[in-house]
Amino acid sequence: MERAQLPLRRGGPVTFTLSRPDRVLLVLHRGARRRSDADTFSFDDPAGLLAWPSPDRGVLTFREEAAMDAATPAVLDLVARRVRA
Repeated sequence: MERAQLPLRRGGPVTFTLSRPDRVLLVLHRGARRRSDADTFSFDDPAGLLAWPSPDRGVLTFREEAAMDAATPAVLDLVARRVRA
């Protein structure tokens, strides 16, 4: 599985999963363990790109290159804000 990880100041990495032939995943981790603020945590996502399968992991899924291209400014904003969080 191909992954690119960017270590973050507080929390886990931002991970790209590129090995699936039909999609690209970008995962915004909040750390390896469940955090005490998991029930009250919120992260502003104005474009509505993130799905939260668990309180500690936000996932962006792209199935088409055009959708990735169109979402690039919003994705860069999400990653930048996550790195600063």
